[in-house]
Amino acid sequence: AVRTMKHKGMNVEVNEVFGALESLTFTKETITEQIQAGFEGKETTLTYQQNILGDILENISPDKLAQLVEENGGDKVGLDALMDMSLEQLKDALNQTDGDRELQKEYLREKVEHIRNVIGESSDALAYLEQYHQTVSIENLEAAGEYFTGNKNVFKELKKHADNLTESHVSGRELHKVTDTKEELVQVMESMLEAVDEPENLKNKFSEIEKKTEEILNHEYAVSTISGEEIRNLRLLGKGIALTGSMSRQEHYEIPMVTGDSITNVSLTIRKGSGERGKLQISMTSEQYGRMEIEATIKEQAINGVILCESKEGLDKINSCRQQMEEGLKEIGLTVKALSTAISDKALERLRSSEDATGQTDTGMLYKAAK
Repeated sequence: AVRTMKHKGMNVEVNEVFGALESLTFTKETITEQIQAGFEGKETTLTYQQNILGDILENISPDKLAQLVEENGGDKVGLDALMDMSLEQLKDALNQTDGDRELQKEYLREKVEHIRNVIGESSDALAYLEQYHQTVSIENLEAAGEYFTGNKNVFKELKKHADNLTESHVSGRELHKVTDTKEELVQVMESMLEAVDEPENLKNKFSEIEKKTEEILNHEYAVSTISGEEIRNLRLLGKGIALTGSMSRQEHYEIPMVTGDSITNVSLTIRKGSGERGKLQISMTSEQYGRMEIEATIKEQAINGVILCESKEGLDKINSCRQQMEEGLKEIGLTVKALSTAISDKALERLRSSEDATGQTDTGMLYKAAK
C-alpha cells in the first residue's frame, strides 16, 4: 500500500509496510540548494548530505508525516510548513515524532532482514576487510561484497554514473563543471598505473578519485527526482571508493586499468616486514584471458616469482611477454633468480615454502618491480 502526497513542487511516496522513503522529488529547490540556504557556513560535504538523507530515510513513515502535518496546522497549512522545512529541520522533526510503533516494527524487521542477508553472504567480504585491516561494519561488508569480492567493478560503476550525468540532470554552468569533472576523473584513472613506482603519488591519486567521486555523487543527489533505492546505491558506491583510498594507506591498491571503453581492476599488495619481507602480489581478471596472479619475493636485488594463469590463452600471452618483463626487471637493477609461469597453483605453493625471511629489501624496489 503506497500513499502518495503531492503538493507545492514536492512529491513524496512512502511505503507503508517498510516506512521508508521511496521517492523524493523537488521541483522548487534541489537538495544541495536547501542545505546551502539553511546552513550557511556549514561545509556541504558528501558525508554531511548522506547523513541527513540517511536519517530521513530511516525515520520517515506515513503516520509520522500525518502527525507532523497535524501539529503544523493540519491539511494544506501543515503540509506547506513541512515542505518549506530545511532537510535538517525535517530530520529533527521526524526524530522527535514517535509515530506508529507497529509500522516502525515492520520497518525494523525489514532492516533486520537486510542486515541478515549482508551478513549471510559476507564470508568473502569479511576475509577481504580483515586481510587489508579495514573496519568491519555492515556498510563496509556490503561495499566489499559488491565491488571487491563480487562481480562489479567499482571504477567502472563510477564512470557509468559520471557518463549518465547529462543535460537532464544539470544545465548551464553546472553542466560545464560536470563535463570537466568527468574528463578529470578519466585522466586520473588513466594515470594511476604509470604512478605505481611512486607510492606517495599513487596514494594522492586515490585522494583525487575520492574528491571527483564526491563531486559526481553530489550532482546525483541533487537530481530533481531521486528514489530511496538510488540514494542507497549512491551511498554504497561512495563507500566502495572510500575503501580504495583507505586500503591504499595499507599498501593494498585497487588500480583501474583503462583500455578504450573498458576498465579492469589491477590489485596490487606490497608486503614487507618480519616473515613477509619483500613480497608483492598482483592480480587481475581479463575477459579475454581470465584471472592472472603474480606473486614474487625480492631479496638483495634478486627476484623470485610465479605467474599463475586461469586459462591456456592467458598462459600463452604471459609467455609471449616474458622476455620483455625480464628485461624490464634487469633495467631497474634486479637479478631474475626465477620467474615461472603455470596454470596449477602448486608452483605458488613451492615458492611460499622456499621463502626466506632474512635479508634486506628496498621497499621502493618492490613498487618498481610491480610496475
